Amino acid sequence: MKLYLKMIKAIPFAAVAGAALTGCVTNQPPPPPPVPVVIKSDPDHADVYRKGSSLGQKTPHTVSFRFLADTWDGELRKEGYVPQSVTVSKNGPREVLVTLEKIIPKITLTSVPSKADVFTPSGAMIGQTPVVISVTNDAQTYQLSLYAYESKSVTLTPSSSKTVEVDLGGKIPGFDLPEAVIVDNRMVVQTRTVFADRDVIERSPSVRAVRRLTDFPVTRVVGGGSLSPDGKRLMMNVFERVTAPDGKLMRYSSLWSIDVGAGGSLLRNTDGDYIDDSPCYSPDGKYVYFAANRSGKNSIFRMPSNGKGGLGLVTPGTTIDRFPSAAPNSETLMWTAYTEGTTVPQLWSLALLPNGLPTGLPLQIREGQGPHWSPDGKTILYCVMDRSIKKLKIWTMLPDGSQPTQLTTGSDANDIDPAWSPDGTKIVFASDRGVANGVHNYDIWIMNADGSNPKQLTTNGSHDDHPVITPDGKTIFFRSNRGLKWDMWVMELAE
Repeated sequence: MKLYLKMIKAIPFAAVAGAALTGCVTNQPPPPPPVPVVIKSDPDHADVYRKGSSLGQKTPHTVSFRFLADTWDGELRKEGYVPQSVTVSKNGPREVLVTLEKIIPKITLTSVPSKADVFTPSGAMIGQTPVVISVTNDAQTYQLSLYAYESKSVTLTPSSSKTVEVDLGGKIPGFDLPEAVIVDNRMVVQTRTVFADRDVIERSPSVRAVRRLTDFPVTRVVGGGSLSPDGKRLMMNVFERVTAPDGKLMRYSSLWSIDVGAGGSLLRNTDGDYIDDSPCYSPDGKYVYFAANRSGKNSIFRMPSNGKGGLGLVTPGTTIDRFPSAAPNSETLMWTAYTEGTTVPQLWSLALLPNGLPTGLPLQIREGQGPHWSPDGKTILYCVMDRSIKKLKIWTMLPDGSQPTQLTTGSDANDIDPAWSPDGTKIVFASDRGVANGVHNYDIWIMNADGSNPKQLTTNGSHDDHPVITPDGKTIFFRSNRGLKWDMWVMELAE
């Protein structure tokens, strides 16, 4: 026993410990090198999540597989993008790219009232309210338009509410349209209410470069017009409100003309407390025929187009005369006449001397109104009231009244103000056959000379009528109250 103890004491502790440690180190294999996998995202700087918790890291993020399992599961999150799961493996690619899908907000655009047309900034209609819009840009402006209401714009962004409502307000107040009408065998000015659109934009694909030609004050309302044969001046009648000495508000009408070229000079051709109406240039451009109540009743007068010289009385008969139209050869004048005791308009004609004054007796042709001679002088355009449906329709006839032919039909629309194209192959006219939100609205239309292939030219929610086409057939002047004011406008045909 004593010998055993002595042997233990004889072995140094350090030697024993050193031998044991040395043997341990030499018996274990070296640790494996780390296996890095880089996770990238498009777009970058996405937050890295694992098991629902944020790691406080953003992409690009490196995963090391030294002490991990063979796979790593996580999730990438970024504001404005759909969260995307990602799984990487130490035996897989050393770099993984994750493409994040952008969240496109869908916004429901509504209006009060509903069913307003919605347009993009480029003018393309995308639907009627309520409409769902995907907002992809930082800010996108849309325009809402509803007949008889003020058009309004709204800007949508990805951060806009899921539902955006636009209040269009109340209906635009009715606009007075003064018109010369026959009452008790005399011509007077009456008014009726029509709607106007504050928006002056014309979105029709059939026209382009629509612009205002005149700029009358709101106290004046332009009527119908006639273009000089050379296409340089437009003659029109303009209604004006006048306060009489007794305080009574009166309406009169004078003739004005405007240079339709670059100058745009405006000239007043007649004045006085009269109703001068429906001017028409003679084919040679030297004279202007017009209707007026200057002789105590309404008759056709003639005056020099240059403003020099006096007025000549053309129709001194017992009828009430309006809407004169001279034949291309200047030998015949046709007009609308109302005989005493009847309200049905009739077409009359009268032979003319070379100086434009009448010769012989007037001839009653047939029922109708608003005659227009064709460029070749062989056909007359005119309108007739269909008594069964109480709508005006466009007809043609020969100058002697024979071969009447109806061009427009339909029981729910008026077709008025027809005029020939310079080559006689087309007819421009105004019609309320178009419907905007359940309301018939006058627009400018065009059709073939036989009445086929009618095409709508203007689509603005305002009242458009009295079209006049230029000698080259490319431009149309027309009256409109778009922009809440009555003026003459110009449009170029797209074709």
